[in-house]
Amino acid sequence: MRRAVAVLLALSFLLTPFAGCTVSHPDGSAWRDQARQTLDDVASEVATASLVLEQLNGGRLPSSYGITMAVAAEEAASTAEEKLSSVQAPASLGGVPRKVLALIGRATEAVRKAREAVVAEHYDVSRLLRELDRLRTALDEQRAAL
Repeated sequence: MRRAVAVLLALSFLLTPFAGCTVSHPDGSAWRDQARQTLDDVASEVATASLVLEQLNGGRLPSSYGITMAVAAEEAASTAEEKLSSVQAPASLGGVPRKVLALIGRATEAVRKAREAVVAEHYDVSRLLRELDRLRTALDEQRAAL
């Protein structure tokens, strides 16, 4: 009997840390609210990456500060993307979550490319700037559509 109690106590002690490891399951409205916030956050980081490249290209920003800003923008965009992707979207939203996450993924990737350009001191990247601008517009439009 004591052995059975000891085993049960040991199991409950070992499994307790995993009890809170569940995926969030918001309703459609809550998921859309979180997606809007994420789209807004990522759009802000896209704008930051674009501004950093423009200012560095114009010689109006020290490169060390530009690197710091670009790294922070990449980390913030990645964190926002990871946070939303860890939320289980309700089936009632259909393909919307997949579309939103794909757009956020493309934007986060563009911010990563901007950070790489800043670190490599390649500031004249007009193609990347156009891509960042298009993505910022797409993020804003997707946010409004939710």
